[in-house]
Amino acid sequence: MTDRKANLRRQAEETVRGKEAQSPKNLEAISPEETQQILHELRVHQIELEIQNEELLQAQKELEASRARYFDLYDVAPVGYVTLSEKGLILETNLTAATLLGIRRVDLVGRPLSRFIVKEEQDSYYPGIRQLFQTGETQVNELRMVKKDGTTFWAHLEATTALDDAGAPVVCRVAVIDITARKRAEEESRELLLLLESVPNSIVVHNSDGNFLYANQRAFDMHGYNREEFMALNLHRIVMPTSKKQIPSRIQEIVDRGEISFEIEHLKKNGTILPLWINVKKTIWNLKSVLLSVQTDITERKQVEGSIKESEHFLRRIINGSPVPVFIIGRDHRVIYWNKALEEMSKISSKNMVGTHDHWMAFYGDERPCMADLLVDEATELVSLWYSNKYVKSPLIGDSYEGTDFFPAMGEGGKWLRFMATTIRDSKGMIIAAIETLEDITERKRAEDALTEALTRLKFLDDAKRDYLHAISHELRTPMSGVLGIAELALEELGDEQRSEYMAIFESSRNRLLMAVDSALLLAELQGEGVSLPTVPVDLVEIVTSSSCSLQESFLAKDLSIVVPQTQPVLVLGNEELLRQSTTTLLKTALKMSTVGTSIAAQFGEDHDRAILQLGFQGQPLPDKLQCTFFDTFSYDRSSSCVEELGLAIPLAAHVIRSMGGNVDLRETATGIEILMTLLKGGDQKET
Repeated sequence: MTDRKANLRRQAEETVRGKEAQSPKNLEAISPEETQQILHELRVHQIELEIQNEELLQAQKELEASRARYFDLYDVAPVGYVTLSEKGLILETNLTAATLLGIRRVDLVGRPLSRFIVKEEQDSYYPGIRQLFQTGETQVNELRMVKKDGTTFWAHLEATTALDDAGAPVVCRVAVIDITARKRAEEESRELLLLLESVPNSIVVHNSDGNFLYANQRAFDMHGYNREEFMALNLHRIVMPTSKKQIPSRIQEIVDRGEISFEIEHLKKNGTILPLWINVKKTIWNLKSVLLSVQTDITERKQVEGSIKESEHFLRRIINGSPVPVFIIGRDHRVIYWNKALEEMSKISSKNMVGTHDHWMAFYGDERPCMADLLVDEATELVSLWYSNKYVKSPLIGDSYEGTDFFPAMGEGGKWLRFMATTIRDSKGMIIAAIETLEDITERKRAEDALTEALTRLKFLDDAKRDYLHAISHELRTPMSGVLGIAELALEELGDEQRSEYMAIFESSRNRLLMAVDSALLLAELQGEGVSLPTVPVDLVEIVTSSSCSLQESFLAKDLSIVVPQTQPVLVLGNEELLRQSTTTLLKTALKMSTVGTSIAAQFGEDHDRAILQLGFQGQPLPDKLQCTFFDTFSYDRSSSCVEELGLAIPLAAHVIRSMGGNVDLRETATGIEILMTLLKGGDQKET
């Protein structure tokens, strides 16, 4: 400062000497009065200069204050500012913009701004800059920018121009605002909406009048409507008439209790009935009380989880209010949602679970992946490793698996859970999360175990029954031979004809008793095991023909005839030996019940996959009760009829035929009595 003052004084003295040299007056000839006047003028001028100097100093202070304010408003403003040339080069920038881009301000000058814009976004950046310089209109854009270290962020760019004296654009001023947080919130809302549309439940929101406010795609698909058709309906329009009268009382019950569950039938668009299990809960949506309904199609499955939202707040309320235990994890395996139903089941609060990787703790004693973890990693090949034979791939939804397992760490004594997991994808098909629903089936498993134990005891009793019948068979056969021998000795004194007659009676009685024992044994095998006999194609026509030939003497003794049509083979599936025995028994039954001197007519036919044998004959009218119980194992009506001596052979024949997939029936027709036997066809049939 001292050097500067000395320099200024030297310049002033030189200027004064120059002016004195040019002055026409001789300073020595100036009068005192003139000197005084000049001195006065100099003092006044000096004071004027001092005043001007103070004003300059004040102006300098104000300028420095203005520069400080400019620094606050421009350099450290919360918004980044960048000044660009017409070629897009950075001419000036504030500290905020430099901080956003992660680079020193001095290093930004001279670089193109496009260097810091993600390559995929540059196609939307360049046209805007060109249009700005051409029209001068403000340009607004949202795109991804990249920092010096390679990380990206979303930015809102608003560009204006500065004009020269002629009104032409000179430079471009760009405001850069970081909108990453806003974009993230928008993405989360979109993901939640995708989650809602991908859940396997039908989710419907309606008011107390039954007007629908929201429904997901699953609801439309289940009812057979598109979105517009369904949303134009009312709850009363899709509920079966038998259930409509219950709607007001159920809505009032929901209002009073807050939540109820019940079974109901809906009417689909095509007129068919859709049975549903519905969980309904009262909740708040847009400051209004509404009813949230989670519906499960119980014709295919007992439980399907789902929830719905229209906004981020509403979506969270829906999922949290779902009565089905459910949790959702993100790509990083952190818990996103842990609803109240799962809080009740696991006894772990959502507050302690959301944001952690600890969801396994609710189900297992040691850390291991849940089904949702495997799906979010697309590691489906590991499902069989962790769940062995306890899972199946869902037939309803792609990328979904369901399973059943016992979880000893849950509750007292453990729980049996049925669980289902599926992935949630974004619009590009990328997995963004996984959802897993759970159902406590402990009571059902206990019932199944009790049933298994009961079946085991029943099998033990069946085995004991067969062993007992075998023992009875042995005990009867041995003494029966002795009885016949003693009878023969006792009848030796009688004549040959009379002895033969008595021996025939003894022999017939023995054979009938032994046949009853054999029939009882075979019946026990068929009934106890519930077996289906191995079958092969056999010719039913040949069996009927040969069986009728074997009974010719019996037919002649009763003056009966049997008519078997000569036709092409009729192939049926059956065990040839047992089918032949059963057919012979049916022919004997017709023989016993036929009126003397009449005939028995056999007819063959078919119905879809069945071959039919009809044995028609004349006989005494049948009581209605006998028609219903004729082929029962124990039939009092049959035992008191003309077929009494056939004994258990009749129900045995019926059991054999049914074990081969067929059926047999006895009925009275307008023309007489008919025995009708059906069997599965065993091959291509020709016209008869």
